[in-house]
Amino acid sequence: MGVVRDYNSRLGASELAKKRFISTPTIPNFGINRLFDLSDQKHWRFNCPKCKFRQHMEWEKNVDFENKIYVCQKCHNEITANTIRCGEWEARYPGRETSGYWIPQMIATYRTCADLIKELEDAEDEEYFYNFVLGVPYLNPEARIPGTLIYKNLTNEKHNDKAKVMGVDVGKQFLHVIGGNEKGVFIIAEIEDKVGKTKWERLGELMDVYDTQFCLIDGGWDTNSAYNFARKTIGKTYLAWYKEDPSKASISRWGDDIKFTDKLRKWEESVRVLIDRNRSIDLLISDLRKGKIRFNFQIGDSSIEELVDHIQTMYSRTVTDKHGKEKREWASTTGNDHFLHALNYFNIALNKYNDYKS
Repeated sequence: MGVVRDYNSRLGASELAKKRFISTPTIPNFGINRLFDLSDQKHWRFNCPKCKFRQHMEWEKNVDFENKIYVCQKCHNEITANTIRCGEWEARYPGRETSGYWIPQMIATYRTCADLIKELEDAEDEEYFYNFVLGVPYLNPEARIPGTLIYKNLTNEKHNDKAKVMGVDVGKQFLHVIGGNEKGVFIIAEIEDKVGKTKWERLGELMDVYDTQFCLIDGGWDTNSAYNFARKTIGKTYLAWYKEDPSKASISRWGDDIKFTDKLRKWEESVRVLIDRNRSIDLLISDLRKGKIRFNFQIGDSSIEELVDHIQTMYSRTVTDKHGKEKREWASTTGNDHFLHALNYFNIALNKYNDYKS
């Protein structure tokens, strides 16, 4: 860090004053990976010659391990070296000031897919392969949530277009919405203010269109607006806060079930839901593994890809509390995890909704 500091101090005398950082990522949100996340994030993008699906190379999605070839993420047609050569650099966030390039060996056409598979097999550990060959940060697979949990639950099964349940995570600009019913999720949406209509009004319209009966909304970010929305949708909307249950008796505690000493209990308390953050995410992962949550989308759909991106920022770590006791918790490498929490609220709400029906 001292070298970087000294280097920066000397830029004041330069007419160009440009900095170039070239390195290999190690862990998420650290070092060169942190700088790349803040950049315009250029990827080498190309179109599949068969289905025209636009993509960049990703190890889990573009490799046919059985035949040892690269394939299209959507149609699984072979992706040849010539197809890769016809690509171009494309920024994910073109408006950002810093220019960043991700250069994995998968786009080096002098190296075949079979070469890289063998290198993975011969590597002492996966960390070396992901860092130095794929050029991506690495976390132990046991500590992170894999995107395959979503992909394996994609379905074409018809639903009745009634999103009985919604989970909503509140951000500064967007409401991140996951909606569906017992047959699966079929709404993954970001809602923002439009001219003449707030995002909360648009959320209300969405609930009306899909006949939503149960909505669980993040109450921690814009609490007043969330409460105002709940008042307009009384009986349908509840507000969620992550708060661990000291007794470990339950993952979620709903206000209408909690016994309060005040006989004249406030309405705000009756719509409050307290959720054990770590245990609820564990439950979500378990339900995804068991196939309890289905997604009415096709692979490659932009909504599904964004959900996967948000989920894959999550990893498990061990921390020490103020009493010196170690515990495991779920954290995000980037903080861009809104749809993960929306899906978590959806799952909690769906379980509660099913309890009410039974």
